Amino acid sequence: MTLTETTERPGRVDVAAVRAIQQDGYAVLPEAYEPERLAAIEAAVAPAVEKSAHRRTDTYAARNVLPAAPELADLWRTPLLEDAVQRVLGAEAGLVGAAYLNKPPGDSWAVPFHKDLTIAVRPGRADSSLYSLPRIRDGVPHVEAPLSVLRAMLTLRIHLDDVTEANGPLRVAVGSHVTGKQLRVDGFDVAPIYAAAGDVLALRPLLAHASGHTRPGTMEHRRVLQLSFAGNPTLPDGFRWADFVPV
Repeated sequence: MTLTETTERPGRVDVAAVRAIQQDGYAVLPEAYEPERLAAIEAAVAPAVEKSAHRRTDTYAARNVLPAAPELADLWRTPLLEDAVQRVLGAEAGLVGAAYLNKPPGDSWAVPFHKDLTIAVRPGRADSSLYSLPRIRDGVPHVEAPLSVLRAMLTLRIHLDDVTEANGPLRVAVGSHVTGKQLRVDGFDVAPIYAAAGDVLALRPLLAHASGHTRPGTMEHRRVLQLSFAGNPTLPDGFRWADFVPV
């Protein structure tokens, strides 16, 4: 579902977009960034990608971008996106993570349907029944979070390139966030997400989603900066976010 800003108050997200995020689990916010801002974001991300342990030839994935690119904590901000995050998550929302994903030309990696259940936390607690045991990724502990935490989160996927059928668009099972942690695609409509560079996909991490294959011979990149937001600066049972930057 593609929605626009309200004409009554510029810089605010349309009420229909908020409703779509709540009911369908996602909404596309068009033209959220101009080319100049996208170029600045790309420049900020580049050093973090170079340092990432996940670099493989021309395919890049960097999980924990914020520590290496702290300027992203301000670069992502626009009135539209700040309003979207706060209207969905509330006034105490904060940025808790950033990841970079790239499908370069000629690469065909894909990801099956899944839900984003893990969060980055600070070292310390490891004995809580509310969380899974920590797994270290890029030097940062990650745990599967309680359902209450995941339901109060929102992801913004900033498209640095156009997303077409050729470069492996994301596919979402519309409304599947209502099943909680249970991964279920049957019974839900599956929709591909096409976008232009500068568009932003807002989605719930509990929405089932998959990443398609690129078409052989395509010369199109598909680069995405993925930002994770939480509605509460504190976590249950003494755990702490690895990063928390108030919106």
